[in-house]
Amino acid sequence: MAVQSVLLPRQEKINVYAKKSKNVVQAVNALRDLGADFDIDLPRICCCGNQSAGKSSLIEAISGIALPRSDGTCTRCPMEVRLSEPSDDHAPWQCTLTLHFTKDAKMQQLAKPVNFKFGDVILEKADVEPLLRRAQKALLNPTKFLDPTKTDTVKTYLEMTDEALEVNELKFTENTLMVEVVEKGIGDLTLIDLPGIIHATAATEDRHFITLVNDLVTKYIQNERTIIDLENQAIANLARQYDPDGSRTIFAFTKPDTIEPGCHEEWLKHLTGASSFKGTAFVVRNPSKLELTAGISNREARQNEQHFFTTEKPWSTLPSRNQLGVPHYQARLSQVLVSLIRKTFPTIRDQARKLLDATENDLNSLPKPVSNIATIELVNLARTFSQGIATHLLAEGGCNTFFRNEIDQPFQTLDSEIRATAPNLLIQSNTLLGEPQDTEGLTVRKVQRIIDEERGRPEFGNVPAKAAKQLLMDATAKWKAPANDCLDVVDTALANKVAQQAQETFGRFPALEETARLQQECKSSVETLLQVHFLNESRFPFTLDPPEHKEKVESYNAKFKETLLGMHKQAQQFIIQGLTATAKASLANDQHDGVINCVSQVLGYFDVACDRYIFNIARTIDIHFVLKFGEEVEKRLLQTFPWDLEQAEELLEEDGGVRDRRRELEEKQARLRTVWDQIRASGI
Repeated sequence: MAVQSVLLPRQEKINVYAKKSKNVVQAVNALRDLGADFDIDLPRICCCGNQSAGKSSLIEAISGIALPRSDGTCTRCPMEVRLSEPSDDHAPWQCTLTLHFTKDAKMQQLAKPVNFKFGDVILEKADVEPLLRRAQKALLNPTKFLDPTKTDTVKTYLEMTDEALEVNELKFTENTLMVEVVEKGIGDLTLIDLPGIIHATAATEDRHFITLVNDLVTKYIQNERTIIDLENQAIANLARQYDPDGSRTIFAFTKPDTIEPGCHEEWLKHLTGASSFKGTAFVVRNPSKLELTAGISNREARQNEQHFFTTEKPWSTLPSRNQLGVPHYQARLSQVLVSLIRKTFPTIRDQARKLLDATENDLNSLPKPVSNIATIELVNLARTFSQGIATHLLAEGGCNTFFRNEIDQPFQTLDSEIRATAPNLLIQSNTLLGEPQDTEGLTVRKVQRIIDEERGRPEFGNVPAKAAKQLLMDATAKWKAPANDCLDVVDTALANKVAQQAQETFGRFPALEETARLQQECKSSVETLLQVHFLNESRFPFTLDPPEHKEKVESYNAKFKETLLGMHKQAQQFIIQGLTATAKASLANDQHDGVINCVSQVLGYFDVACDRYIFNIARTIDIHFVLKFGEEVEKRLLQTFPWDLEQAEELLEEDGGVRDRRRELEEKQARLRTVWDQIRASGI
């Protein structure tokens, strides 16, 4: 009896933690059912080990059910074993199987888990193992099982023969087989049995499964909220990599009855913490192959284990045997899991709330889906687009950056380029001696020659009209390019603004966005107007001879003479706008009065015409192109839209990326809302 008081019976040991573990374990189970682990790392226990290394015996010892053991039907998928106490103390033992799909047939993550109950509630333990084999078969054939066009159903697999179980679409899967066992005294515990690590394969084409399974195990155990339950030392290095201090590693040494006499020292060091192994160690005895063949029950196996540790040395002589046997091992797993859940649940709650808020913010940042009749929605979109354009073109509501940087700046460039075409008269110090014939630029001699050739009736301030006209035409001939360049720059800026506004308004409707390229027609009409202004100035000089024109002519004349009188006789080349002087003597004799008068008349007119041309070009582009486009864009846009309902609906078909992103976020939002509701309802 003294031994019995140290090695507690299974039910008594587990019930120490039963009340406080039930709610927290079931709360996490419920969250996992809802797909919370898609977004949040949930606390869990994972049982890891080599393939065919005895993991199944551990799961059997804890759960009391038999697992498939043949080579073709060992663990080929994660198996989540959930143990729970019944609400009614007199309820019979029962087990239910559930296929938990988180990946589709192409192993891509589903929007939310898909669960299928696999058959009815199982009331006999002997019926579990064959049904587990068939349930795993369903998980290994996702194309047939998940595709609604296929005929495979749960019933198909329930009725499948043993021979048909050997051939599968997949050899391993990340989808999970859930096994829920309800039994009085079993306690509340959930653990995940992972496929065993593979070190070699018989077939060369199967070698990639080595990496696949290793990656799956690594994915689970690298999570800091995973308790690592190791069955053997073969993967202890993997556990040490992700849990170096061993705080979440529990190691189960099996087969202590196979240790030769005198070789127990290393095992005892693990139990006492004297070895290099980091973690909590347990020693359990599972049934031998002979006992399994004989059909030993779980109860008998536990009785044999208890008898072994109480009678066999050195186990029977240990001062404390709390790390011996499956009951102590299971109690420790439950204790650690409950402790981890309680410790991390506040963080899980915060994560869920933040993820839900972030998801809803992302969803709200997307354009709203079309809810109106398609034709009405087109009208609304056209109005939104035109209002957005008009705001920038009119520089209203604080939106003056576009006009200031993209419209006004080309006008400033136009002004400087047109004024730069003013005639420049070059007078050199050798003017009196005669200028070389190859002198570049407009010289006194060239101007004088033009005057002489065109002299007749004086029509332009006592200067031959044709001479002045020729000088003006030489300058105004250069005005066309700056005007067209200005229009092109404004057109490019407007096109960019239209494209930007189209993206903002129609970006989710690719077909509709292309209809918003409307400014070309406006530009064509403006090009015609610019040509008219150019011809008016370049071919037909005209002025009403306003006072400001006379003032400019007199100003240029006085300026030139004053400058010339102040020049030194031997001065180097000196250029001023419209004229450069040489020597006093030439002016004293009024030798160049005709040239100065001609150039002064030309420059005076040039200033008037230049101001007029720059104003007309800028005003024409602004009124007849920029503002006109803003005024007519809605009408023009509506004219391009089809008003057949079917065609309108085609235009309003959303961009696939936006549509898919919205669906993804809506699915995530729905999933997280159910998770959040479950967290609040848990009361933890």
